Amino acid sequence: KESGSVQSVNKERGDDEVGTFSVVILTVLCLVSAQYSFLEHLQPFAPESSPLFKNDEERTEFLSSLQTKYNFSRLKRSSNYTLTPYVIVPSLVGSKLEAKLEGTSNPHWFCPSTYDSWFYLWFDVYSFLPLVTDCWIWNVALQFNKSSGFNYNQQGVRTRVPDFGGVGAVEYLDEDNTVGLWNETIKMMENFGYEANQTLFGAPYDWRVGPNNFFDRGHDGSWNPDPYYYNLKQLIERAYKMNNGTKVALTSLSEGAVTVLLFLTQYVTQAWKDQYIAYYVSLDGAIGGSVSAIGATLSDTYVSGASGTVIDGLLAALQSMGGVSWLFPNPDFYGSDRTYFSNPMGNFSASNFSIAYQYVNASGVVDMYNDFLKSGRFHYAVSPGLGIEVHLIFGNEVKTPYFFSYNTSDMIYPPEVEYGNGDGTIMESGLRWLERYNSKQYPVKSYPVTGMIHGTSLMNKDAQDYFFKIL
Repeated sequence: KESGSVQSVNKERGDDEVGTFSVVILTVLCLVSAQYSFLEHLQPFAPESSPLFKNDEERTEFLSSLQTKYNFSRLKRSSNYTLTPYVIVPSLVGSKLEAKLEGTSNPHWFCPSTYDSWFYLWFDVYSFLPLVTDCWIWNVALQFNKSSGFNYNQQGVRTRVPDFGGVGAVEYLDEDNTVGLWNETIKMMENFGYEANQTLFGAPYDWRVGPNNFFDRGHDGSWNPDPYYYNLKQLIERAYKMNNGTKVALTSLSEGAVTVLLFLTQYVTQAWKDQYIAYYVSLDGAIGGSVSAIGATLSDTYVSGASGTVIDGLLAALQSMGGVSWLFPNPDFYGSDRTYFSNPMGNFSASNFSIAYQYVNASGVVDMYNDFLKSGRFHYAVSPGLGIEVHLIFGNEVKTPYFFSYNTSDMIYPPEVEYGNGDGTIMESGLRWLERYNSKQYPVKSYPVTGMIHGTSLMNKDAQDYFFKIL
C-alpha cells in the first residue's frame, strides 16, 4: 500500500530487479513453510537436526570432559589399546536417497519424466518449492506387491542409497552439509581415533520401504536385487577382518533399532553373533512402535498444534511407505485388542484397523501391516532376546501419545490426545522392553535421560556422555 515507496524503489533499481527480489522472498517463505509441513508430519519419528554445541569452544570443553572421565588418552597410549569398530544404522528419514528418472509418468507437464544423472531425492530443500513438491511426492512414493511383500518405486523411478559403508549418507542429509545428524558424534569419535571406512562405518538404508525389502527373497521366492541385510552382514564381516578380528559394535537411532533387532533375531545365527558382534547401543530406539505412526497415516492434521500448512499428496505418499507402517504399535508388546484411536464409527485396534483406513481410502496401509504380521516382521524382540550385550539410551518422563480420539469419521481435524509416559513418541514400556532379557551372559543396561524427546539423543550432552562411556 506504500505506493510512493515502491515507485521510488522501482526508479532506483528497475522493475525487473524489484520483481526478482519479490520472487526470491516469496520462494524462501514457501520453502520454509512446505519443508516445515513435511518434517512436522513426521516429527515424532524424524531425528532432530540442531547443533549439539554452540561453538568450537563448547565442543572442546565437552571433549576434554570425556577425555578426563573415561581416560581416552591413557587408553590410546596403551600398547594393547584396540578400537572397537562401529557400524551406524540410521533412522527413519535418516539416510540420504538419490534417484534417476527413466521415463516415469508424472502428475504435471512440468515434472521431468527423464533425468539421466543421480540427484538428491532426500534431502533437497528445493524439492519443497511450490508445484515442484508434487513432482517430488510422485518420485518418493512407493507401491506394494502383495505376492512378494516388497515395496517398490513408481515405474520409471530408480533409487539408491549412496556411500554404503562410509558415513557420508548418515553424517549430513543434504548436499551442503547443513542438515546434520550423526556429524557431531562422528567428529568426537574421530577425535578419539576413529576413522571412516576403517574403524567407523555407516549402513544407510532406504527408510521408505518395509522390512521385507531387507531380506534376500520375497514371499513368492522372487530374488531381491539389493537386500539390505545381506549388505549389512557383509559390512560387519569386512569391518571385523579390517580390524584384525576385533568384534564389531552396532549403534542405531530410532527406527534403526527395530531394523537392527530384526537383523539379529531373523537373519543371522547365534554362532555368527558370537563371532562378530561385540555389543549393541540403541539411541531413542523405536522399540514397540508408536500410536503416532497411526496418526501420521490417518490424517494430515494429527499433529497437535500443527502449523496448518498441508502439502497435497503428502499423506498418500506416507501411506505408501512400508517403513512407516512397520512403526505401528507392535502387537507382541501391546496385544491385538488394545485400542489406539476412536471416531464416531467406534474404537479401533489391530484387529479392525481396516475399517477406518478403508473409509479414508488408505487400505494399502493395512495390507502392508497385515503382511508384516503374517511374515513375522513384528517378532523382533521375543524370548530369549538378542543374544548379545545391549545398551539402551532413551528419554523418559515426557508426555507421549497413547490414544487418539477423532470427532469425525473422516478424521480431517486434529484429534484429542490421551498421554502416557515415554519419550514423546515411544512408550517407556517399549523403550525398556529388552530389559526383560537381561542376563549374566547377555546383559541389558538402560541409561534414561529425563525429559529427552525422541530423536534428540544425538543433540543431547547427557545422552552423548552415556554413549562415550559405553564406547
